[in-house]
Amino acid sequence: MSDFEILNFIKSIEQETGIDIRLKSRKRNYVYSRAVFFDILKKKNPNMTLVKMGSFVNMHHTSVIHWVNSKTNLDMYDDFYDIEKAIKSIKIEKDANTLIFCNPTTYLNGQN
Repeated sequence: MSDFEILNFIKSIEQETGIDIRLKSRKRNYVYSRAVFFDILKKKNPNMTLVKMGSFVNMHHTSVIHWVNSKTNLDMYDDFYDIEKAIKSIKIEKDANTLIFCNPTTYLNGQN
């Protein structure tokens, strides 16, 4: 994924879930969304440095390590599954003429 695609992906996450993962918040929905974002980013860009991954959401590389490692522990929560499903439904288009778009979901913003 290029930097442009990643920034559009972040905007798509915000449109899909109503959560801006760049904000420093420890609310559950923000934490879950960031964990899914890092997981997807790591899978799509296995050679990307942790520093660069963190730079997209204003975090240090150590925070990225924490979220990548803790994602497996979050899988057991139902509300995490809802956010993960919403974010993974976002299609990332590689065509230069097509921007990333969001699929409508039934995810309710503001649940804790």
